[in-house]
Amino acid sequence: MNIEGTYKISIEQSARKRVEGLLTTAKRLLGHVGARDIADAPGKEEQIQKVIALFKQDEGAVRSISLEIGAERIIARSPDAETVYIITKRTDKGDGKVLLSLESDEMGNVQWDATFCDGRYFMFESEDEMSEYVWERT
Repeated sequence: MNIEGTYKISIEQSARKRVEGLLTTAKRLLGHVGARDIADAPGKEEQIQKVIALFKQDEGAVRSISLEIGAERIIARSPDAETVYIITKRTDKGDGKVLLSLESDEMGNVQWDATFCDGRYFMFESEDEMSEYVWERT
């Protein structure tokens, strides 16, 4: 799977990820106390639109952040900083999933459990703050 390219934050998809994540967490917590068949929260789409509006208030800053993924390294760029991650290991897991083992001077050793969707969206789970976003190939 080719993951190389330049990615920017997708405001709409990041907002959806944030709201869906919060709702999933709430359902999971309620399930632990015995609640069953929990319906989606009313106004979910309105909540997503509110988060999109919050992102758009700072759209210039959000749009200025990028990830450049190459064969051997990833460069995270913002107007204030640049972080270089060396890809030490890449494990293709199938179905658009790949585990990236990375090293950087700033973050040390980290792993990104990444998912690629539709050949254009990239998201990952990690302790890295950039994992809260959905990234779109430009």
